[in-house]
Amino acid sequence: IILELVAAALAVALGVMAWRSPSEVVPEILMVNSVLQWTHLLMQLRAFRSLGQRLLPILKSAPAVLLMVLLLAIMMCGFLSSIWSISINERDRDSDEEPL
Repeated sequence: IILELVAAALAVALGVMAWRSPSEVVPEILMVNSVLQWTHLLMQLRAFRSLGQRLLPILKSAPAVLLMVLLLAIMMCGFLSSIWSISINERDRDSDEEPL
């Protein structure tokens, strides 16, 4: 029920933003709404006998996979911030040189 409410709220927010000004639509909100809608579809397909038996093991393993994805995202953020700091230092060093 919570998933449905969040997806519906995001859909309404996207509709209002598109109605006011199509250039103001935030792609991140659209991305989150899309993921929630597909997850909602998977949850609804559990009810069918032909698909439910195949979906249940996948849905039960999702929390463990999400934890691994979270750990991977934290490691990636650390790596990206170190690369970003190196690029800032190189840019500062290049700006200190005299132009030709």
